[in-house]
Amino acid sequence: MYAVNRHAVIIKGKKPFLDWINQLNDEEDNFQLTLEQLRSESNTYLVPETEMPEETIAYIDEHFDKFFQAELSAWALNDEDYPKNRTLQMFWDFFDVEVSDIVVDMCDEDLEYDENDYLEGEDFFE
Repeated sequence: MYAVNRHAVIIKGKKPFLDWINQLNDEEDNFQLTLEQLRSESNTYLVPETEMPEETIAYIDEHFDKFFQAELSAWALNDEDYPKNRTLQMFWDFFDVEVSDIVVDMCDEDLEYDENDYLEGEDFFE
């Protein structure tokens, strides 16, 4: 068990994101997701370790569209369906963000990366 040199960012959808998802579902199969269902499964991203919480938020702000795209791609494969003219304000309207500044690896095994699940190539967040 050891702490890793990353922070964890947990992104949870809010009502505007839910509305966007349900608008997609209306076009496909009439399934309507609830906010509780949406928020029960959230994506977690490991980001660079920072000294101050404000620096982690600044990192999120700087890379907001990459986080936004990752969240959107979980629900729509075609980027033509993504909201247009995404802004930092829209990101914060669509999502709540939780930051955990201590990430502990409880496993003895080395981390493995699934190359089939890689997002947008090597420089996704660079």
